[in-house]
Amino acid sequence: MIKRKTDQKQNSKETSTHLGESFSVWDELAQSKKLRKDLQHLYELRSRREENLSRFLHNINGHSGRRRMLYYAAAVMVAVLVGLGLKFRTLDENWERPLYSETEVMIPEVHYNVSLKLSTGENRILTDSRLFLFESDGVHITSSPDGKLTYEDFAFSDSLSEKVLYNELVVPRGRTCEIVLTDGTHIHLNAQSKLIYPVSFKKKHAREIYMEGEAYMQVAYDALCPFIVRTPRLQAKVLGTSFNVKDYSDEETCGIVLVEGKLQVNCRTGHRMVLVAGEEVYTDHSGKGLEKRKTVDAESTIAWRHKKLCFNNRTLGDIAKELERRYDICVRFDSPATARYSFLVKAQQFGCIEQVLELLRLTRKVDYKVEGRTVTFFSPDK
Repeated sequence: MIKRKTDQKQNSKETSTHLGESFSVWDELAQSKKLRKDLQHLYELRSRREENLSRFLHNINGHSGRRRMLYYAAAVMVAVLVGLGLKFRTLDENWERPLYSETEVMIPEVHYNVSLKLSTGENRILTDSRLFLFESDGVHITSSPDGKLTYEDFAFSDSLSEKVLYNELVVPRGRTCEIVLTDGTHIHLNAQSKLIYPVSFKKKHAREIYMEGEAYMQVAYDALCPFIVRTPRLQAKVLGTSFNVKDYSDEETCGIVLVEGKLQVNCRTGHRMVLVAGEEVYTDHSGKGLEKRKTVDAESTIAWRHKKLCFNNRTLGDIAKELERRYDICVRFDSPATARYSFLVKAQQFGCIEQVLELLRLTRKVDYKVEGRTVTFFSPDK
């Protein structure tokens, strides 16, 4: 779903009185037979898709408050269904992936490979084919075609050396990668991220890793060996839990969202906080202080792991950073005001960036132009 923030404040009283602030627009949309019928009708009129969509968007102005929010949600579904060529299904079912035949590809896809640096210093490129590698201390590494690395320790404990050996995994733009460490911990790395980790963990020692970028972790429980995650600005200590870490050098803030379990977070100054499920801790570029936010939208935070687009009232500037990493593009704006436009997006990740750009354009809030791999957003009124 996509919409701008405007009209929400003006109609807040009417919104809460009419349907209640906690009422889900998506649920109401899914249950509305009239809206579903209208959407199906719009889809069937293939020769007049854009004209029908324009009329539908224009009619939004005839409604107010929560009802306007609902119709914006429906408008997004129309944009996806009739503007991008999705096969129609009832809205309370999962959508199918979009058809690509109606979208002109202006930015060719670039396929970069994930690289793995072994403890010997050797660099290996991970392709889309299955790969078997052998590390020190009897550790076997398997790389599967779906981009998953699995570490398995086949050595006897008394044969392991005391020296800790490390591997380094680098995930470029446009890619993600999953890795399973020898202790059973699962780590999903987002685009433009780096992970440094031990080939195997030593018993009765803390399990320490270092990362930059973004990762979702499901840490294997071990009461005797706490799991420590270090980033340039934060440190997290856990026994067994699921959480999302985000620390990109080009973003002003970095933070950790706890999905399950309990987590202790430290910053550079030693300031620490303890999180419970559903909370987020973040810090600014200096990394000298911590702030906590409760009732976090965890679904939006980890949507990237499921290859979805999910931005809850995020500015176009923030959305652009995500698109740059996912599709290896450069985003520019005609003015700071355009970058501050706020949208709500919830959709399956599209196969090509052009479909995302078209979805944004069909809101009539922004337009765009493409030059090479650079996308410039501008206000259509200018």
